[in-house]
Amino acid sequence: MSACSVPTCNAGQESKLFKFPNNTNRINIWKRSCAVFDESVTTKRICSRHFSLNDLRLHSGSVELRENVNPTLNLPTSKDVE
Repeated sequence: MSACSVPTCNAGQESKLFKFPNNTNRINIWKRSCAVFDESVTTKRICSRHFSLNDLRLHSGSVELRENVNPTLNLPTSKDVE
C-alpha cells in the first residue's frame, strides 16, 4: 500500500492519495513544496492533507483534485528536512 511521500506526513489510511501531475513544471513545484527529492515520481503520492478543500472536488462518488492545483498545506519547512 502506498503512503504519502511528504517526509513529515503521518497521515493514516483515511487520507486520499494523489499522483503527481504529468506536467514537468508542476512536478517540480510539487517536489519542491513537498521536499520530495527522488528523480522519478511515478510511484510517489501526496495525500489530501496537503491540499485545501477548494482544491478538491467530488466526481462520481470519488474525491479528485481540481486542475492545476498545488499542495499548500502541512508541508515541511527547510528545518524539517535538514
